[in-house]
Amino acid sequence: MPFNKALLLTVDPAREAGYAHLRAQLIAERMGLSVRLLLPCAEPGAEARDRLQEQAEGFRKREIAVDTEVAWQGSVQGTIVEALKASGAGLLIKDADPATPLEGLVTPRDWKLMRFAPCPVLLVKQHRPWESRAILAAIDANPHDPDHQALNQKILRAAARIAQTSGGPLHVVSAYSTAMQGSDLSTETPAAKAQRYRSVCQELCAEQGVTPADIHVGEGPVEAWVSQTAQHLDAALVVMGTVARRGLQALLMGGNTAETLLARLEADTLTLKPQGADTLLELLFAEQKATDESEF
Repeated sequence: MPFNKALLLTVDPAREAGYAHLRAQLIAERMGLSVRLLLPCAEPGAEARDRLQEQAEGFRKREIAVDTEVAWQGSVQGTIVEALKASGAGLLIKDADPATPLEGLVTPRDWKLMRFAPCPVLLVKQHRPWESRAILAAIDANPHDPDHQALNQKILRAAARIAQTSGGPLHVVSAYSTAMQGSDLSTETPAAKAQRYRSVCQELCAEQGVTPADIHVGEGPVEAWVSQTAQHLDAALVVMGTVARRGLQALLMGGNTAETLLARLEADTLTLKPQGADTLLELLFAEQKATDESEF
């Protein structure tokens, strides 16, 4: 289904709203989007319905077009994915779920959304605005297939546009693996590999016509290096890529890099996939209806 100029915001029936609705208000104003509020619940109580209407009223007060939906498709993530498919929304915004003791045994709900949502997913962890703060583009500078190369380009374009809009510096981060990590059997020295990764990042930036404030290349694991860099920069947002896993592979593997990185980050995260990222890019580069003083 073709996307429309709308975003989908989820309302958690079991807990008070975090900061996702505030982020959604600012993004909708800046990008001229309508908003659908989704309450994924089979039998919502009065408190949950009141919370849904209270959030809707907050959008109406800011003259943002909003509608509400209560739906259930057997699970929270399944309900959200089906609502996204039906609405054609170009972006999902959700408060990030808190970590749980069962996270190592049960696939977290946010991981499932990152895998199967048909559009980019923004998971909100912070209350602080993005204005004037670092935006971090996490890319794979050693892509092994055309899909990953294309995804790198989309990550960088999205991060650069968001940095431009929010008035913050754009930073690029990439991590290389070593033989000690069991994923690299080459004889290339770490220094040579770091220089090669940096060169790839510089070439990619040049191709996309962006000038980052800095490029951070370091030794992996990826989730450790990217989270360390994000913390050092006090990044507002990390833009990264993810690839869906299905079937036996999804059951046997503990989550891809983007998913394991999510638990380590304190920043908001925006995840793009090879398919579906173009919807957000079209929204980001569309004509803006909001005034210049609007901010993320």
